[in-house]
Amino acid sequence: MVSQILSTLSHAATPLRFTMLNEQLSHLSELAGVPVDQLRFVVCLLAAYPLAIIVRKFPSITAKHWLHICIGISIAQFVYGAGWLHSLLSSLITYALVCVLPPKHAPFVVFLVNMTYVAALHIHRMRVNYMGWSMDSTASQMLLLIKLTSFAFNYHDGVVASATSLKDGDSEHIKKMKQSRKQLAIPEIPSLLEFLGFV
Repeated sequence: MVSQILSTLSHAATPLRFTMLNEQLSHLSELAGVPVDQLRFVVCLLAAYPLAIIVRKFPSITAKHWLHICIGISIAQFVYGAGWLHSLLSSLITYALVCVLPPKHAPFVVFLVNMTYVAALHIHRMRVNYMGWSMDSTASQMLLLIKLTSFAFNYHDGVVASATSLKDGDSEHIKKMKQSRKQLAIPEIPSLLEFLGFV
């Protein structure tokens, strides 16, 4: 019963099938002796460069955000199947935490929640695919952990004045660090569209 529900949800979460492309990559995988999941990943990495050039040509920022979201979801579905939902879920949780929690505490809670999520995914993978080499969503989740935590800290730096304000007694190292924080600081929470476009 549970496996049927999960199968149905998995099917619903991946409306893009990429049937023809998967057939071609399966054939190429057999010829090259490279696992098809890793080949999918490499194809997406290589496709990202021409796609980035195309997206840069769009004059509208809103259109760029929508393109980033659509391209990101398409690539994630192609590489990870229904595993792309892990990225969406952790991103939405992060956005909610940054919106709800005090800026002073949000980055630490975001880090803790995302690190726990990644650890749980790794433990699950060890249980179902121990010592396996297949590509799954844990690869992108580790990078997303860094990106989401950085977002939370950058928002913290944009809102909490003490994080970037220089003091007379600050050493050169501290001054450089605070100047760097000030450059990356996010003074207000972006819209959900901007955030998902960034993710």
